[in-house]
Amino acid sequence: TTGAMSGMVFLKGGIGLDNQSNNNIYLGGFTSRVSFSLASGGTSQRGPGVLIYKDDGSGTLAHRTDSGEPVLTDEWCSAGYSAYVSSTNVLTVTIYKNGVNVSQGTYSISDNLPNGSREVNMGGWSSGYGEFSGQYNNWMFFKTQLDDTDFKQIHNSFKGRYGI
Repeated sequence: TTGAMSGMVFLKGGIGLDNQSNNNIYLGGFTSRVSFSLASGGTSQRGPGVLIYKDDGSGTLAHRTDSGEPVLTDEWCSAGYSAYVSSTNVLTVTIYKNGVNVSQGTYSISDNLPNGSREVNMGGWSSGYGEFSGQYNNWMFFKTQLDDTDFKQIHNSFKGRYGI
């Protein structure tokens, strides 16, 4: 269990792959606790995001997205998030696209950040639910809070591999 975590991945995909146009689409993370959120309800929100549940699965700590920055455009991009819980139980979640901070918000919580079973599930939320059927590479998870400079540096160091 940690008070801070960050994640980043490069992905390419689009709405409608494998009948996903009406479903939530998740890219993966820590099984059924923390996941990249790519689209809620298929086409309703196509931006990068993160969904964070309580460690016991009993409810949502935060779901932050930015539908103004679509990631499911059939072009390579990077998506990232950082989450940090302060000593006063304020969760700060920041969302990144192509190394740029596109959304940030705070949430009052009584739990710490979840780790679930500590098993990473790539391509979906949990088996049989919300699978992403595009391409992804360079998964990175960190037990710390990365900042704007960190995300920009990581994005810039890999973007040439994807023609971004």
